[in-house]
Amino acid sequence: MVHTEETLGRLAAIPDLTVLPGAPLSHYTRFALGGPADIYAQTDSVEAFIAALGVARGSGQDYVVIGGGTNLIVSDEGFRGIVLRFTARRILAAGDRVVADGGAVLQDLVDFTVERGLKGLETLAGIPGSVGAAVYGNAGAYGHAIAERVRTVRFYDGREVRVFDNEACEFHDIMGHLGPGIPPRRGS
Repeated sequence: MVHTEETLGRLAAIPDLTVLPGAPLSHYTRFALGGPADIYAQTDSVEAFIAALGVARGSGQDYVVIGGGTNLIVSDEGFRGIVLRFTARRILAAGDRVVADGGAVLQDLVDFTVERGLKGLETLAGIPGSVGAAVYGNAGAYGHAIAERVRTVRFYDGREVRVFDNEACEFHDIMGHLGPGIPPRRGS
C-alpha cells in the first residue's frame, strides 16, 4: 500500500490537476455537507483525469469519483481516501448538434439549446445535476428522457476512451424498462 504522502506527490506531479490534501467536501456538494477528504483532486482535462485515476487505483487507498455533488451527502467525518472529480463544462454548437462535457451543468445545456432554437431538451429544465449524471441516469420529465436526444457518448471504461452510439448505451427508465422514445435493444 502506498502512503498518502507518496500518493499526494504522484498526483501533484500530474499537469492540469488541482490536488488538495484535507479539502472539506462540503465545498463540493449541493447541500454543503461533508468533512475532509484525505486527498481531493480535480481537473477538466481528460488526460489528467485518466492519469489521476491510475494513481488512485495503484495507491491501494480507497477512492471515489464524484460529479457536481448534486445528490451527494458526505459524512462530517469526511472520506478516508482519494476523491477525484472531472470538472470539464464545455458546451459547443456544431450546426444542429450540441457537444457537452460530462461536468457541464444540465440547466446550462438546456439554456444553451433553447437560446439557439434547438428543441428537445426543454423538458429537462430545472433538473439539478451535471450532463454526465443526466446521461448516466437517463434523466427525464414530462414523459421525455435525455436518451431521446443523445446521439453518442464518449467515456472512459477504465482501460480506454470509448464512444457508444445511443443504442449501445442501452438506456432504461428508472424502472429498468427501455425509456420513452428509446429504440429497443436488438435480440430482446
